[in-house]
Amino acid sequence: MGAPVGQFISSYFLGQSYQNVGFIVGGILITASGLIVLLITPREKSSKDSVSAENESVLGVIATLLPPNIRGAHDFYKACAGRFLMMTSYTMIFQYLLYILENHLGLSTLAAARAMNKLSLFTLVVSLIGLSFSGPLSDRLKARKIPVAFGGLFMILGAVSMLMFKSVNGVIVYVVLAGLGYGIYLAVDMALNIDVIPEAAKLSKTTGKYVGFGNLTNTAGQMLAPAATSMIVTATGSYSLVFIGSIVTTIIGALFIFWIKHVK
Repeated sequence: MGAPVGQFISSYFLGQSYQNVGFIVGGILITASGLIVLLITPREKSSKDSVSAENESVLGVIATLLPPNIRGAHDFYKACAGRFLMMTSYTMIFQYLLYILENHLGLSTLAAARAMNKLSLFTLVVSLIGLSFSGPLSDRLKARKIPVAFGGLFMILGAVSMLMFKSVNGVIVYVVLAGLGYGIYLAVDMALNIDVIPEAAKLSKTTGKYVGFGNLTNTAGQMLAPAATSMIVTATGSYSLVFIGSIVTTIIGALFIFWIKHVK
């Protein structure tokens, strides 16, 4: 939820004579968030006595840094692939909204900034709505795939609106539909990835490794998406293939999640 909040704040600096102040504000917020985490993070007992590393070989230490063994973890890797693709799909468009407004729709920097101010608020509100009911509904139904299906559907419809309507209204429809879909998906994403961690990992108390690898796929999607969008736009001079690519990526990501066998 930090992304739309950041966009909302930054929209007040875009195109203004004091635009560079926005970078200072961003730096202050990043620093403050780190300090807040340090202050509120619960104190944990030292782990030096819980794990004996005296006889641990160098290869043993290196092995802990490798990705989880795929044997017995097929569902986990399917969930990771789905998470990677869903995150890539959403970020391909969402992170480029400002450039879409300026280069695709032809708005001035100030007009785009005003539009981003409203779009970020819409995104925040609908994402919170999706988050608020999707998680509890998933727990009540004891199903993870149904919310993923609806979340993916809304994200696809949002991208379709960008193809159909080359206007600010089309972008508004996108942020409402895709933001709602992303919120619905995000609410069950972590629960899904926890559900598919192998029992052997839970017994050996190595679940942290699986959670960390799952978060890595999430970050990788956010990193790949802007690069993919920039290459497509540079090669074609248009955002149309970006929207189509987002749709296709969402479908493939959802299929990976529906391929999971041991989660409803």
